[in-house]
Amino acid sequence: MEPGEVEKLLEHSNQQELYHEVSKVVKRPYDSYSVYEEKNKLLNQTVVSIVEKYQVDFKDVKTVENLPNTVYTTLKNSIKEQERNKIALKVIQQYYDDKISRVFPSLGLDDQNIPTKELFSKAIDYYGDQLTAENLIRLKERPLIKFTLEEQHIAVAYFNEYGKAGKLNNDESIAVSSLAMSEELKTILIERPDLHDLLLNECIETGVLTVEQADALKEQKTSEFSFSQQKSMPYSQLLNYLFRTQQLDQILASLDYEEREKLRAQEKELTKKKHKRSSKGPRR
Repeated sequence: MEPGEVEKLLEHSNQQELYHEVSKVVKRPYDSYSVYEEKNKLLNQTVVSIVEKYQVDFKDVKTVENLPNTVYTTLKNSIKEQERNKIALKVIQQYYDDKISRVFPSLGLDDQNIPTKELFSKAIDYYGDQLTAENLIRLKERPLIKFTLEEQHIAVAYFNEYGKAGKLNNDESIAVSSLAMSEELKTILIERPDLHDLLLNECIETGVLTVEQADALKEQKTSEFSFSQQKSMPYSQLLNYLFRTQQLDQILASLDYEEREKLRAQEKELTKKKHKRSSKGPRR
């Protein structure tokens, strides 16, 4: 085979890999950046272990050719999977950037690290239309709550009953579908396991769960779509971190000036009333 043919073959192979990874990410939006990073760490451990044990030198072809067949196959597949994951990581990062830019066009993405972008992406999917300028400005006084207390209790019962995150089998899906809850909650429970930790954090916010109870539920998850390693906390803490003053000012910059000033004035008025009530002390 001529060198030019080899280059064409490699280019075609790379395009196929890219298409494969893009298709996979689109079909499975809950496969987060952190999940792929964790996979890459495990793959890298496998590669390093083989290299050290068999003294592999990639500059010396013979050290690779002399590997036992099974070891060679493991090494080759691990390296190939690492390359696929690198493509997936780039695709997911672009996915986060595009989603955040659509909802918060004036937010500076260059200032955000990947974990923060992932949190923004999840918050957008979880809260949707509730992420209005008015709600964001008043987060400290009025934390966002998506589901009713009754639905939160149903969600906790679901987690206790099934003991795992991820897709359900047919019997489990039928059981969940028969529960009295909104279609939105059913969708999150059945189809969006990546949002389960946000749902638990909301349960902490309302007092349905303690931090310890939420962490215990996370520990019992056993499927590949397990909860993130992020510590459980009231969701208002996460939102107040994401939409802290500097970030919020950037987001509000895209609003009409008069609307922004009106919202700021309302916020100041609420703060004044709150201080007046607290300065009067408790009623007797």
